Amino acid sequence: MFDWDRDYDGLIAAAPTNEPAPVAAAPRRKRMAFSMMILAGFLVLCSAVYVVSETVIFRSVLAQPDPLTILPFGGDGVIIDLLAMNDEQRNSFLTDLQKFSNADLLLYAATTRSDLEAAPEFMRPYLADALALIEHEMLRRGLWI
Repeated sequence: MFDWDRDYDGLIAAAPTNEPAPVAAAPRRKRMAFSMMILAGFLVLCSAVYVVSETVIFRSVLAQPDPLTILPFGGDGVIIDLLAMNDEQRNSFLTDLQKFSNADLLLYAATTRSDLEAAPEFMRPYLADALALIEHEMLRRGLWI
């Protein structure tokens, strides 16, 4: 039979320990070199992302038509008089109109004309400005009949 007082010490001495094996520490130079490689890779990645994003932004800016080249004069040199829009709104609106297809522009003109007829008094200056700019874009494209 097991006697706790007499056999316990022998049991404990024979039991395996659960301590982890000692880990060989990497030399400091290797750790420092690895850290520097990671940092250099991160910097290269950040630089590449920056260059690509700037290139994409630069190309998209070049691809957009410059509204200042067509404003305030139309193709025939006529100044477009607007009732409610300021220069910034006019430039933005004309830039967006240049992205329309011909069919969409014609449909937009017809819709704006019908909206202008049914519009309340306070909306008429804005719709009249929009219609004038739409018609200007139609003239520029040669769609005006």
